[in-house]
Amino acid sequence: MILKQRHHAGEHHDAFDTRFYRRLRATVGWAVRHRLIVLALTIGTFVGSLWAFQFIPQNFFPQSSRPEILVDLWLPEGTSVEEVESQAKALEARMMDDDDKRFIATYIGEGAPRFFLPLDQQLRNPNFAQLLIMAKDEPARERLIVELRSILAADFPSIRSKVDRLFLGPPTGWPVQMRVTGPDRDEVRRIADQVKAKFQENPQLAAIHDDWLEPVPGMKLVIDQDRARALGVTSQRIRQMLQATMSGAPLGDFRDGEETVSIVAREPDDSRRLLTAVGSVYIPTDFGGFVPLSQVAKVVPVMEQGIEWRRDRLPTITVRATLPDGVQSNDVALKLYSELQPLRDGLAPGYRVEIQGGAEDSAESQASIAAKAPIMLLVILLLLMVQLQHFGKAMLVLATGPLGIIGATAALLISGAPFGFVAILGVIALLGIIIRNSIILIDQIDQDIAAGMERSEAIIGAAVRRFRPIMLTALTAVLALIPISRGVFWGPLAYAMMGGILVATVLTILVLPAAYALFFGREPKSRTHEPEQAGGQDAEDAREHAPYRPQLAAE
Repeated sequence: MILKQRHHAGEHHDAFDTRFYRRLRATVGWAVRHRLIVLALTIGTFVGSLWAFQFIPQNFFPQSSRPEILVDLWLPEGTSVEEVESQAKALEARMMDDDDKRFIATYIGEGAPRFFLPLDQQLRNPNFAQLLIMAKDEPARERLIVELRSILAADFPSIRSKVDRLFLGPPTGWPVQMRVTGPDRDEVRRIADQVKAKFQENPQLAAIHDDWLEPVPGMKLVIDQDRARALGVTSQRIRQMLQATMSGAPLGDFRDGEETVSIVAREPDDSRRLLTAVGSVYIPTDFGGFVPLSQVAKVVPVMEQGIEWRRDRLPTITVRATLPDGVQSNDVALKLYSELQPLRDGLAPGYRVEIQGGAEDSAESQASIAAKAPIMLLVILLLLMVQLQHFGKAMLVLATGPLGIIGATAALLISGAPFGFVAILGVIALLGIIIRNSIILIDQIDQDIAAGMERSEAIIGAAVRRFRPIMLTALTAVLALIPISRGVFWGPLAYAMMGGILVATVLTILVLPAAYALFFGREPKSRTHEPEQAGGQDAEDAREHAPYRPQLAAE
């Protein structure tokens, strides 16, 4: 059965003839008429948002929400592993009765195995210990961190410690790091001491040290070369005899089934560990005799570095420090780097002071993205040319893409979320969303003009008719991002995209028609000088005074 179509009483009501759309039409019309002012204000706001970026916290990757806590304990260089174990057990005993922890795992002389991919693993070191404490939940983790830091500061003052959460992204270790590199180790040490002094002037930094750690006592053998030559003894022969006496001289191997046992000739253990054993070593001479080592050399006690790091085969010292919770490490590192400008300007050729850690990783990632940005923009421009078939309009659409930075900056400043790797991804994603809205609007304007509509009316009418689908799409995207905005990792991306989508959508409705009217708003001469068609002046007047019925585009 086919139902009979009902005839509705009254006249047809235009969907865009409401108070809201009339105000929207008036607003867009004002923007088109005052297009120079609108574009100048937009450019000024965009420049202001770029300037405001300096006030946004910088953080390459956020911390993890996992419940584990890592406690690093560094005793002075040269401390016995037994003393390290005793101190680690004392701290472990203090935390065993805490109700916020699930278990404690202690590692002596090395760090925890890689149970978490971005874990900053530590090399084996006899004066190092690490405690892995599993908290019951995230609030319990925060309480444990506060308690551990207070216990270490009050009861273990001689231990350099670091209590930290797990972090996402590349492992960096310490929050603030500066790297000093150069060809001469003494000069590198002098520069590193100056950098360390600058660190100590900052009240926010704690546990300031360098990765060469403390000097350790050692014994240096000083050879009297004149007497050695007179007795027929060479430095190489002295080295060989000392190695054979202290470490042993390999004589061969003995196989016992599947095992291989090395045969080594050396001094007994009791005498080999005595300092007097060095002086009693006999060195063969070129004349066929033997002389004691004490006749050609002497042992001098010295203080030397227990460990030396090199980068590109050059001596490198990294000055490191910790920060309080809530302070962005990248901001502090960049500030310190700028304060070291006078020191860096006075360095000799071949010596450098560079940022290390999260700030360096962030700069490298941004440089990698910037290197590929021209290719990305070229591909986008080619696709726009294929779609719009007009170079000027393609450039106009591309120019609206950065408008999202205005909203992203405002959202990050209001929320306090840091600008890092994930926020950069959100800003890049904004480019595609904004360009899509601009393509929809320009395509609608071109369709209306091709249908015979006046250009000014086509520009304003297209913005009014496409407002609802563009705004609904933007609101849908914003609402979908709300659930992840509270997350530690994806929160900066969500805030950047939500603010950028909202602001850029509104600006697209107002700024894009103004820019289109400025560059493409003139009527062609062929339309302004059309000859009058047959039908008389009355028909022409009737067409001029007839009310305009806008075409309803599919939404």
